[in-house]
Amino acid sequence: MSTHSQLLSPAGEPHFSLEGLRFEEAAPAKTRGEEVPPLIDMDGANIFVMTMSLLFVSQMATYSAILFTLSVVAYALRHRGSLRQILRIQGFFLLFPGYAILSTLWSQAPADTLKHSVEFFITVVAALLLVQARNRRAVMFALFASFAFYSLASLLFGSMVHVGTNGTTALSGLADSKNEEASTVTVGAIIALAWFFIGFKTRRYLQSVLAIVALAVELYSAILAKSAGALASLALGFAIFLLLAGLIKAGRRMRVALVGFGGVSALSFLMIFLVFTGPIIDAVSNWFGKDVTLTGRTYLWARARDLIMEHPILGQGFAAFWQQGNLDAVGLWQFAHIRSQSGFNFHNTSYDILVNLGWVGLVLFALTLVTGLVRIASAYVKRPSLLTAFWLAMAGSLVVRMPVETMGTYEFSLTTILLFIIFSYAGKEERITRRNPYQTVEFASADA
Repeated sequence: MSTHSQLLSPAGEPHFSLEGLRFEEAAPAKTRGEEVPPLIDMDGANIFVMTMSLLFVSQMATYSAILFTLSVVAYALRHRGSLRQILRIQGFFLLFPGYAILSTLWSQAPADTLKHSVEFFITVVAALLLVQARNRRAVMFALFASFAFYSLASLLFGSMVHVGTNGTTALSGLADSKNEEASTVTVGAIIALAWFFIGFKTRRYLQSVLAIVALAVELYSAILAKSAGALASLALGFAIFLLLAGLIKAGRRMRVALVGFGGVSALSFLMIFLVFTGPIIDAVSNWFGKDVTLTGRTYLWARARDLIMEHPILGQGFAAFWQQGNLDAVGLWQFAHIRSQSGFNFHNTSYDILVNLGWVGLVLFALTLVTGLVRIASAYVKRPSLLTAFWLAMAGSLVVRMPVETMGTYEFSLTTILLFIIFSYAGKEERITRRNPYQTVEFASADA
């Protein structure tokens, strides 16, 4: 039977099924190119160290940045040709971080801008380097293991914080806040879900069992953290992954229709949100029983709009606003009861970019975002696999939070790394086979 006929129903129409998750008869590996990729290798260990250094940043403080940077340097030295590949293939995704460095020229705090923008550039380069890893199985295991370890440690040894004035508590774990904790464990839960199905499909049952255990811990932690936004993004991520996984064996026309409908729907939602922000916030807040100001976010956004008018085109400079001595920043820290006077943002990705980098920066970021999402969606349509379904689900989970959180613009941040991995994933000059969800066809095993 031809490949084309296998993708169609008996009537010749594309169909939805869970065949993409169904087992196939394993073919014995006969050549080196068909060997099963190892679960752990040097790249995976390197990525594990990178991820752990960022997950435990609250405990490691400055040492976290040092360990992360050393891991990136070690990875780059082991793959010396990768930097040239990044410039040649993924150079477009360096425009936004490059512009952040350029903003040092007009920054109101040039020393701080240079420091933070260079660190941001290193973080993006790290993400682009990780995409170059040939053993995708080891990469996924490193991500799964690091998030699972953090989630368990955070649940066992983390702390609870008071929420509101009625004595309610929420899990902040080992993070600085309950929202950060919720964001971290929901990302881990999506990774665990994908790891479960990859193990199930490839008949590695222990892998699936471990994934279920980690998923239970992360879901329980997410519920304890009591973040409505994180839970909503988690539900969306799960729904996207399961839907796309079920369509792996469907016809290309159905995948095109689904992805196209999703893109149009997302754009429509964004436009509606921008036009009717106030009523939408009121409705959602009342539904979840939340404060209609979204815990002070509406005031932050109003102040952000005032600040944007002062430097609308180029902004104040990357990371130049939230600096001690800036009276506008001090006022907002006092409003939010942040005594340390550090580590704050406008809880909206667009507003943060506009204040720091102006409309030029926002346009560059928007182009980066749209280009990356179109590429990964196109990769799924052309070469559907559990990994592309996973990265698209992760993209949906992260992007949906951008109106109420700042995502993808922080140095030494896992959300920044994940977003830029998603952006550049489809640009890797490799071909992923449908039967092997891990790596390139040259190193694939029929039963991997």
